[in-house]
Amino acid sequence: MQRSQPQRYDYRTRIQVPMNSSDAVLLDYLKTDYRQVASQKEMQLSALRAYWLPIAYESLRERGGSVSDEELSRMAQNCILHLRERAEVLRQRFCPKLNLRADLPRTTQPLQNAESAMVPRQLLPPGNDAQFNRSNNGDQNHLR
Repeated sequence: MQRSQPQRYDYRTRIQVPMNSSDAVLLDYLKTDYRQVASQKEMQLSALRAYWLPIAYESLRERGGSVSDEELSRMAQNCILHLRERAEVLRQRFCPKLNLRADLPRTTQPLQNAESAMVPRQLLPPGNDAQFNRSNNGDQNHLR
């Protein structure tokens, strides 16, 4: 007796970003780095889940799906734990003297502008600050 394959949800995306941008560095790493401990697909899904999974389920519920407050809360807690673990990995690897509770400034920037604060100017190629900010602040021309 043959087992049938589970149905698959097919999702494809194509992202075009400026070649000399931090987004290009990130996408190139995801695409080509052979030292990865996880597959490209799992790296992408893990990051998406941590940021968006509870919100996606909340949206599903608003459209008539059956998701309880308890399930949303548990999902959000799991995402928060994942993000904390990732923050700790980054702290240990790149700034071990940083005290996450005391040293990080609280930001009041809207989410759409938060990415521009994530890459220090010294990592950007000279003269590309405006291009970086434009590509990370809602300019849809870089997404196709």
